[in-house]
Amino acid sequence: MHEAVETTYRLSDLLPRAEEAGAFFGEELDEETKGLNIEGIAVQGENIFLGLRAPSIGGRAFIVRANVDELFRAGREPAPATALVETIPVALGPDAGIRDLAPLPDGRLLILTGAAYGDEIPYSIFVVDPTGANLQELLPPQSDQLTRAEGMTVLEATEKEIRLLILFDKADRAPQELRIRH
Repeated sequence: MHEAVETTYRLSDLLPRAEEAGAFFGEELDEETKGLNIEGIAVQGENIFLGLRAPSIGGRAFIVRANVDELFRAGREPAPATALVETIPVALGPDAGIRDLAPLPDGRLLILTGAAYGDEIPYSIFVVDPTGANLQELLPPQSDQLTRAEGMTVLEATEKEIRLLILFDKADRAPQELRIRH
């Protein structure tokens, strides 16, 4: 027999505690109010990483790390004040936010970027370790990349190459396979 699925609101308990970004929880997603908006999620072991499209502050976007077991434990009690909430700033550039996250087998995270608010900017792809150190741009923005990239999945990752499938939000743009050497 399967356990019943239970709704949890614990993420709403944790996000206001995220350094810098938490102050924008509950605000509208626009350039003026910079409302906190989650667009990427990756799970590695006991950690859940939330990639924030917004806010984008001073050329930095944010990844929020929490403990999966804390968020999804049985019961309806709020997340305890001691629950893990770590904010990882990543320097992605002006007005750039995180559109998706994907875990790599070596523990690093891929970051798909796009506009945090307003007009679209060319997407790019970064890789970072879960502490926020060693941020590296793998695919710089190109002028032909203006179509809004919304998601990605890792098809294969080796020591030398990452194969990705990039998904777009426009029906006239087919998914695109990328091969990135690193």
